[in-house]
Amino acid sequence: MASVIIMTGAAPQAKAGDVATGGALPAGATPADTVQPVCELSVNQNTVSVNQYVLVNAWLSPAVTAQRAVKTYIFTITAPDGTKTIWNQDTENATAATWFDYTLTMPGTYTFACSFTGCYFNGTSAANSAYYMPAVAKSVNITCQQNMISSWPAAQIPNGYWTRPVDFGLREWWPILGNYPDYYNGNTNGIPLLKRPSQQSLAK
Repeated sequence: MASVIIMTGAAPQAKAGDVATGGALPAGATPADTVQPVCELSVNQNTVSVNQYVLVNAWLSPAVTAQRAVKTYIFTITAPDGTKTIWNQDTENATAATWFDYTLTMPGTYTFACSFTGCYFNGTSAANSAYYMPAVAKSVNITCQQNMISSWPAAQIPNGYWTRPVDFGLREWWPILGNYPDYYNGNTNGIPLLKRPSQQSLAK
């Protein structure tokens, strides 16, 4: 029989005066606006090795106002042996987005699922009351393999002359690049990158 692990995550709170209630529309509440959002789920890699982690993101479209944090997403992660890890998590303000790292511990296929339970905002003088209806994201399958998957290979520091521009992929070069790429004035395939503003333009 598959086991189930249930966790509850800490959540950011909406600012005072605009209370968010997750789940079904509260009895007696009549929202000024009703929104049917789209729930999206993303996992940053489709193949990892045992004991590596993935970054999981979920969000709603459209998002909400800057003073509002959305309640509640329910995440379900099913491991290859059928074990389910389930917990709920709220979002940061404004973006209606949330994220977390998750470590895969056994070879096989993991399934990530996310559902949004709905959320009611009672409204303020600056924003109407609103009800965001429930939505379900498309599930994502991730393969976990026994063999180690190497991370981005390290770049060797040059031992001779080198010139700018330097490829952004050469991350290990940062000790010899000063404040690069901040205000870097160069070209990559003819496309300007960053350019320090002149004193004249700043004066404007």
